Amino acid sequence: MGKDDEAIGKDLFRWILRVQLEVSEKAFWKAIRTGNPVQRPSAELPELPPTLPPWLIAALKREVGLREEEVANLSREQADAKLSAKRSRHQPSLPNSE
Repeated sequence: MGKDDEAIGKDLFRWILRVQLEVSEKAFWKAIRTGNPVQRPSAELPELPPTLPPWLIAALKREVGLREEEVANLSREQADAKLSAKRSRHQPSLPNSE
């Protein structure tokens, strides 16, 4: 490390590498030299439940009259069934072609 590193102190520099960047000093300087990022383990993302498509959410709220909380608790199958049931009850009658 050069003379300018003393501005933050060696201990603080090492603490930042270890705690905040989670990288060794050797790996840090290698990344600086090569321009390649350091490979670090990342936390696994939790598996998110599947969400309903936006058009279905809007239709359930507008046509069925469900609140956001009610829509959020529906599976895709339940949502499709509610919308289909609502639409099948309110189909306009077609004029006779006679």
